[in-house]
Amino acid sequence: MFKEEFSVEDKIFIDIILMLDLWYYWVETDYWDQIKKIFIPEKKPRKSKNNPKTDLTTTQKENNKEKAKIRVKIENSIAWVKRFGIVSQIFRNKGDKFNDDIMQTACSLRNMHLIF
Repeated sequence: MFKEEFSVEDKIFIDIILMLDLWYYWVETDYWDQIKKIFIPEKKPRKSKNNPKTDLTTTQKENNKEKAKIRVKIENSIAWVKRFGIVSQIFRNKGDKFNDDIMQTACSLRNMHLIF
């Protein structure tokens, strides 16, 4: 779905800092020429005959912790927005822009909650 929504030809990631899970590790190779900065946690290497030690270094672990601190805040904000049932459930409206308006309203309420 990611590749269908954001094709490589669109070049939309030129000025964006992208934060992704390990699930999207392939984005770094497919969109590398477009991405200004990308934050993906370090992956633990696979165990093999040539590489019997599969632990991450201490610097890699520290980097993963710093990235996780940021991601936790983002995940909590997403969970807060999903409290609104209309955002988290399937909405079958025919209007093209109405779904965006609903999400914008829910995110605005979250931002207002953070300010006050």
